[in-house]
Amino acid sequence: QKLRAGREHRIYASNGDQYIAQPAPSLLQGVALLAQCAYQNEPKVLDAIAKLGYETIGWNKVNVMIENTGNPITSSGPTDVITSVVGTSDITDVEDLAKVGNGFAEIHRIACENGQRTYTDPATGYSVFTEIAHKERGKCCGSGCRHCPYSHENVKDKASKIQQPSILYRQSKKDPPQIFSIDSNQNIKVLFFSGGKDSFLTIRALVKSYQKNGPFGLVLLTTFDASTRIIAHQEVSIDQVIQQA
Repeated sequence: QKLRAGREHRIYASNGDQYIAQPAPSLLQGVALLAQCAYQNEPKVLDAIAKLGYETIGWNKVNVMIENTGNPITSSGPTDVITSVVGTSDITDVEDLAKVGNGFAEIHRIACENGQRTYTDPATGYSVFTEIAHKERGKCCGSGCRHCPYSHENVKDKASKIQQPSILYRQSKKDPPQIFSIDSNQNIKVLFFSGGKDSFLTIRALVKSYQKNGPFGLVLLTTFDASTRIIAHQEVSIDQVIQQA
């Protein structure tokens, strides 16, 4: 409430999971969303965005100048401010975002709601086990199944098989001592890691932080193409990052 943006009612809530955080076609709407928020006082810019065909969706103004009691706090700003909370949504598989209904995420969701153990993949016609079927089994079968709820813990050579987020390498207690170690009693830092020079330099900076501020665990987080197993822009194989980990 002390920020000028709060007093002038220029704080916005957006559906970042759907429109900003995912490397998918919906990022275009996300760019329009950010522009609509940034240029609320410039009608010409808003008209130009609308003429490009982008909708006014995924965001709303939030009035922070209201006390917990619901009473407005005196402010010199405008009074026609919407107090709202943008609804959350499930994070969809990237493969599903090009066209609604063309991918498998929505079909899988409906199948699970109906208690079904399988559904038919729209692209291949194959029968696919749902998460319900995997939970009935009670453990990872090691085959790299699409909807494995066990983080593919029994899959060998995960990097060549998996199609959804998973832990590809986990430090074992049998491994020799390392600088960074995952311990439930330590803080955990997450590093967005591409395997290139900048990632290496960041690791060096974290080592200095480790030596100065004390121990913490480190998680390397990255994305890669499901077909080529290559990390975008760096042209680095996911296998190389696993070795780095």
